[in-house]
Amino acid sequence: MANITVTPKYIKPQVGSITRTHVMTEVSQIGYSVRATGVGDKVAHADASTSPGVIGRIGMIVSGAYADPTGAIAVGEAVDVLWFGPVEMGESASLDVTKNYFVSDDAGRIADAAGTVTRRVGAPLTNTLFFWDSGMAPATS
Repeated sequence: MANITVTPKYIKPQVGSITRTHVMTEVSQIGYSVRATGVGDKVAHADASTSPGVIGRIGMIVSGAYADPTGAIAVGEAVDVLWFGPVEMGESASLDVTKNYFVSDDAGRIADAAGTVTRRVGAPLTNTLFFWDSGMAPATS
């Protein structure tokens, strides 16, 4: 399993994407996967190493309130989360259109193979354009 390389400045939701503002509960990065915690508007890293880490809605952080040029996200920072739709990820992602992508065992990361608990998040349309569709599918191990 290989995690995709994310360059935060290239992460851009496209027309038709569904995003919503939430509050991050831990230090993170633009381009990382998150899950709804069920506590207000809070989100935490998605993590395929345990079943609770991939239950419910899974999204991707596409921007942060502080606009840190490195893409760093602070605890308590407001973040825009992509829940569904196309997102530009840039050349560094090196997406493979023949693969599906999944929540990784490395918290917050997205990988080209399933982790300990399988939770698909979508598939690329091109080598830089990804279609995020984690649906409400149950996680499987």
